[in-house]
Amino acid sequence: MRILVLLLALGVSLVACSQPLPQTPSPRPTVDFDAPRVIYYLAPPDNVRGLLNDAAALANGWTQATSWSQLRSDALTKHPEGIVVDATQLEAMSDDDRKWLRAQFDDGVVVASVAANFDQLARAINTPTLLHENEQPLRDPTQLYIVVYEYLSGTPEDIARSARQYPDASKTRTPGIVTGKTQGGSGRSQGSLDNPQEFQVLFWQLNMTIDSVRQQRAEFNARGEFEPLYEITTDKLETFVSYSIVNGVTYFDVFGPNGIGSAHIVRTRGEMPKQITLRFFLKGLESLKFSYDNTQIQVSVSSSGDHAVIESMHQGTSTEEIPLNSTSEFWMPTEIVSQNKTIPLQDGYFQVELPRAFFESGAREFEIEWIDFYR
Repeated sequence: MRILVLLLALGVSLVACSQPLPQTPSPRPTVDFDAPRVIYYLAPPDNVRGLLNDAAALANGWTQATSWSQLRSDALTKHPEGIVVDATQLEAMSDDDRKWLRAQFDDGVVVASVAANFDQLARAINTPTLLHENEQPLRDPTQLYIVVYEYLSGTPEDIARSARQYPDASKTRTPGIVTGKTQGGSGRSQGSLDNPQEFQVLFWQLNMTIDSVRQQRAEFNARGEFEPLYEITTDKLETFVSYSIVNGVTYFDVFGPNGIGSAHIVRTRGEMPKQITLRFFLKGLESLKFSYDNTQIQVSVSSSGDHAVIESMHQGTSTEEIPLNSTSEFWMPTEIVSQNKTIPLQDGYFQVELPRAFFESGAREFEIEWIDFYR
């Protein structure tokens, strides 16, 4: 099982031998959550990789650079939060460029490669390997994107203490290391530039990870230490769940490449929010089980017709399923958010709100299990 903390739920953990633990993402006087994310796209002009082109990059707010010197110059005035690099630019890197990119990576900047293989990206961030033992890449690298991130939060003394106490962490980038006031996380994910859904996930992964680092900086600046809001455990390495807070609403975004998965979510400190919304980035949602205390609610979105939503629940040891309607305190409002609401979804997500009964119960944790389509 996999324990990920805060928003860090992008994918499988890094394998990075003989590298020092990263330094704390640089504290900054204030963190503006409403400011546009600063993502640089380093690629030749008019570059096309699958669905990624200059227009798509611009539409998602990326700033384009065509050389390492331009990127490093621009970064002096506008500090990067994410850097996306085309394979041609990875091959053109100097040793100085590699040191600079590694420094950004250690500072909490999300790094992504486009049309490059794992070895190319590993060399670029001065890491021996990004692959697990015996892992064999299955994708065509010319249509592959890879996203990697890591950070460790704490005082320099706490970070040094963590490195001494958990020496293996510097080799495996183990997520969720907690040593007193120190908290860390790392991850790796990949997708196809040709697949519309996986292509959209690229932008979500970058944005959500950047938001997580922003939140970490804000909390660290406020208290000088890091305490996670949520502990998230997923059943598979490739399943990832991230959260964000917008206008008082907490959103959990769920990504599961194979369409079947589960996650256990625990509020670790502070009061529970008054509204929580789940967003499932799946092609279908024929089954969702939401469990807390002794209650389990079943949600099913029909894959045909008008995509009717059917809900039921049972409590305790009872096996009797009680049908629900929208007037019930256990009802979970569910809708498809997509330009084209035809299932299987080609874009968008299934949005499910937690029921009133959950918040009235005082529960501080819950579990979700989902299936896109019954096999």
